[in-house]
Amino acid sequence: MSIKKHYFEFRNALSKNETQKAIEEFEKAYNKSIDLFSKKLSNNEKFNLSDEEELFCVVVLTDNIIGLWREGMLEEGISFCESMIELVDS
Repeated sequence: MSIKKHYFEFRNALSKNETQKAIEEFEKAYNKSIDLFSKKLSNNEKFNLSDEEELFCVVVLTDNIIGLWREGMLEEGISFCESMIELVDS
């Protein structure tokens, strides 16, 4: 399943108050996104936001950054943002 589909399943589960399913779907989307992020970082490539899979990878990672901030993990969120700035050409 694609990052986009997992992310939509996550959002759908949240809207239905299906917490466990939401957690599982977000983890799947996040893990796939981290794999793609790591690949881009190691190859010194930028995300192509015209590519739907890469766009949703950025959406998932951004959602995670917001979660870090909400949990008070500001330094971790800022550090991740600094990495993302280098990888998103927009």
